[in-house]
Amino acid sequence: MPNPTDMPRELWKPSADRQQQSRLQHFRAWLHEYRQLDFNDYEALWQWSTSDVSAFWQAITEYFQVKFHEKPSKILSADAMPHARWFTGATLNYAEHIFSKKTDAAPALKFLTENDPLSILSWSELETQVVNVAAFLKKCGVEKGDRVAAYLPNIPEAVVAFLATASIGAIWSSASPDFGTASVVERFRLIEPKVLFAADGYRYGGKTFDRLETIEEIAAALPSLIQIVLISHIDKVFEDMLDEAKNMQQQMPPLTIKPNMSVDDIMAQIRPHFDKMTQQMADNAEEKHGAITAQSTSFRTAFFLDRDENKRTFWQNAVKTEN
Repeated sequence: MPNPTDMPRELWKPSADRQQQSRLQHFRAWLHEYRQLDFNDYEALWQWSTSDVSAFWQAITEYFQVKFHEKPSKILSADAMPHARWFTGATLNYAEHIFSKKTDAAPALKFLTENDPLSILSWSELETQVVNVAAFLKKCGVEKGDRVAAYLPNIPEAVVAFLATASIGAIWSSASPDFGTASVVERFRLIEPKVLFAADGYRYGGKTFDRLETIEEIAAALPSLIQIVLISHIDKVFEDMLDEAKNMQQQMPPLTIKPNMSVDDIMAQIRPHFDKMTQQMADNAEEKHGAITAQSTSFRTAFFLDRDENKRTFWQNAVKTEN
């Protein structure tokens, strides 16, 4: 029997009232009403989620109102990795789910850096930029299943480029700008991206780190690239690219979503590239529309962080410490 003094100390526990008002408790109530399933506590709910995996994830997609353009014929086709296949035959688009929550009552993004003041991006502004960048990518010849890579910190431009890529059914892969040339090339060379979004540098701890030389090395090692978009807060290259996209048409059409993006579509495009390396490396570089939609709407936000569309998530890119 373990010694009580060896047990980890509980740092914090939500009050009974907060537990009753949580999204997880709301999900339990939903299961009772719509599935006639009752779980007395968290452990019972967790046990069900791990013993009846297909039923659990079916409930998740319905509870969070995941919009399928083609509904899955099966939730889970096999229980063991690496042969497990989720939501067989289903199609959806992550960008569509993001903009389904747009509102004029609150901004889409708030952004603050060590050197720059707080900036705010409304949902209307975000959607306009995504439309423009999607048009730019199409002009570059990017189509469904093509790959777009990013060498970017957590900045609004990264969100815009990612959503634009997702909206047209292309595949997104990113790496932090503090990664060196070899690790970035190793990741991106496998997927053969057509377009690379890259920031000329980043700030950390009050210091500025120039990455232009690294970007040149990365680009030289990626013969598949047909376009490089350099994002600089000084030269405003990203804004110039937005202006170019705006000038392509007198009036930009509404955001066009490619709904026919399935797990099978992505794997058919990306697996031949990763067969050259280990499956572990493939898993590290690949994100699926279905996986990121289900995960971001459930565990990563609603359940783990106990948040809904009325709450804001803070992503911290770097911390400056002073002794």
